[in-house]
Amino acid sequence: MSEPNPQPRPRRRRLRRIFWTALWVLVVLPAVIVIAILASFRSAGVRQAILGRISSVLAEDYGLAITAKDFTPIWRRSGVELREVRVGAPGATPLATARRVIAVIDLGTLRDRPLVVRSLEADGLFVDLTAPIPKLPQSTPEE
Repeated sequence: MSEPNPQPRPRRRRLRRIFWTALWVLVVLPAVIVIAILASFRSAGVRQAILGRISSVLAEDYGLAITAKDFTPIWRRSGVELREVRVGAPGATPLATARRVIAVIDLGTLRDRPLVVRSLEADGLFVDLTAPIPKLPQSTPEE
């Protein structure tokens, strides 16, 4: 006669539950968050909100009025490709207009100031020499 399988001990059950919870928190949840972030970049509304935030930060910190129609992140180079970009003084005619701009940014400076741009490429650049030049803030010399 076969005996029924004994019930797992409470300690073993608790360890199994801890293992699955840790697996969920350490592996599955971060993967879901990364996938959600990548999927959100496919939404035009999210990209426009990000462009709006970037424009307001650049206007406040650097005194530049920057607008762009859309952007695409460049993951391998930690950069961004902007399309139909206009740069100039706030409330004035744009000083420069470009069909496409690729900016490679130092990710460590996104939260700090000054923002470090490693390289900047512009295609179809048009500079209006009659437009006012934006007044950039003066930096203090380092000792």
